[in-house]
Amino acid sequence: MAVAVCAVAALAVSSLAADSTATYKLKDSKTKQTVTLQSMRGKYKAIYIDMFAKWCGPCQLEIPEVIKLHNKFAGKGLAVVGFDVWDKWDAMQEDIKARGINYQVLFDPAPMGEGIAKMYKETGIPVILILDGKTLQIKGKWEGYDASGGYGQQQLKVLKSLGVKA
Repeated sequence: MAVAVCAVAALAVSSLAADSTATYKLKDSKTKQTVTLQSMRGKYKAIYIDMFAKWCGPCQLEIPEVIKLHNKFAGKGLAVVGFDVWDKWDAMQEDIKARGINYQVLFDPAPMGEGIAKMYKETGIPVILILDGKTLQIKGKWEGYDASGGYGQQQLKVLKSLGVKA
């Protein structure tokens, strides 16, 4: 199985508590409003997070698959959310438009992977996290882009186990 990952600068292991990820402030790419994972708690059965950046080739390959997933499960208990963890605001907006991203994208204002990605102890992108919508606990994690489609099948199993139905 070939998996491609864009390396982000080596990040120090964070000692932040898991709860700090729930209250970390991100900026919605459409509304410019502050959003936290805590504000999503209990509204969805699962939260599917795609951490990406415009310059990351494997991230860009993954985006069409995330769009398909969003389209399939829209309104069925799944929140699909992109976390732009590296780009500047304008570059992120260009990427959303160029890729036709139709799911919520949240901007991390911290410089170059030093915010939410570091809190989740991620050192490369793309990364997919599936969180339980009730507890915000990580129920699945996939690093890199898997062209074989194996990650997608695994992710569907986790989503179904959380009650998300097609």
